[in-house]
Amino acid sequence: MERDVKAPASVAAESEGQVDSHAPSDCPSAETPSTALLITKRTPPKARRRHVYLYDVEVDGELLIKRSANPACDLARALKARGVTGHVKVVDERGVHRYTVNIEKAALLTVRETAQEGPRFVRWKPLKPGDGSPRKRERGQS
Repeated sequence: MERDVKAPASVAAESEGQVDSHAPSDCPSAETPSTALLITKRTPPKARRRHVYLYDVEVDGELLIKRSANPACDLARALKARGVTGHVKVVDERGVHRYTVNIEKAALLTVRETAQEGPRFVRWKPLKPGDGSPRKRERGQS
């Protein structure tokens, strides 16, 4: 089994030859999660739509992401903010592998969907203070 996620200290120690060669390299630690748990939340129906799925994501028992429509990119940003790099395997509540996230790449992306185009990956930009909701900006409201 290969180790999916490495924290910067682990990477530096390995490159300098400071890692015990007898220690198993596939043992994840609290600082370097190898698996994240994707928890599906189905929202109630609203006008003109049946329902929407939102997701919570837990890493090592800690809830990192709550009610996200884009859990892969949100998880990547949360892990990157903690100094975690590499890849993290995401499994669902049944333990089924859903996808693997490249933290550095996914942290730079988000998903945008319009009435003219289906969902697609676009470059993520943090909201500036006072920007408000994107839908309100589109309608000219503050």
